[in-house]
Amino acid sequence: MGRKELSEICLMVVEDAHRAVSGSHPLSELIRTCLLQRAEFRILAYTDCKLDKVGQLQSIVMNLQVDLIRSLSSIREEVSLTFASPRMCKLYISISEDIRRIGNELLK
Repeated sequence: MGRKELSEICLMVVEDAHRAVSGSHPLSELIRTCLLQRAEFRILAYTDCKLDKVGQLQSIVMNLQVDLIRSLSSIREEVSLTFASPRMCKLYISISEDIRRIGNELLK
């Protein structure tokens, strides 16, 4: 996967978003790289870590280029309805060599 293909990313899911409090975190660098390639994507970032300082939240928002923040209380009902659905099931997908190669290219 070349740099040109980075612009084709449309969604990035970020688990443990609190780790992006540092601008030098690989995740922050990946997002900057995608932005430099003119990628137009959305980020779904979440964390289970309680942030006590506004400065930490501001750093994460800036480093991940977040433009909308929703707290758990504002989406609790939506989430519980989704996960309580009988249609939800765990699905494990093995990572193929192609996916591993793409992931490694994204982290360059």
